[in-house]
Amino acid sequence: MKLIVTLPLPSKALSPNGRAHWAKKARAVSDYRWWAKMACLSALREVGETSAWDAAIIEPHFYFRVAQRRDSDNLAACLKSACDGLADAGLVANDYTLRNAEPVVHIGAARPRVELWITKLEAAE
Repeated sequence: MKLIVTLPLPSKALSPNGRAHWAKKARAVSDYRWWAKMACLSALREVGETSAWDAAIIEPHFYFRVAQRRDSDNLAACLKSACDGLADAGLVANDYTLRNAEPVVHIGAARPRVELWITKLEAAE
């Protein structure tokens, strides 16, 4: 089973290289976690999934308007609070069962966003 969760681009405060004040970063983490939870609940409702998955792999697709250098490690790290939000939504019992794939970057998007392409894995994998 595949699920697509769409989120806004993460705040610069969520980047490991961001130098935001701790209160601004805490607010950004809280907000992004909540957005991920709500988007995941909506996607789960659309497909009729009610039980938690054993494990899942997340393939993040970043859609940007302009081309510039972006570090894939930083892009992946920006999604930590989103993974926590997916666990909060009940997608998996705990976020340690989520595996992250390498981020894919798309340029020229009219609507900048992040799409998390989530594939269900069985416990034996």
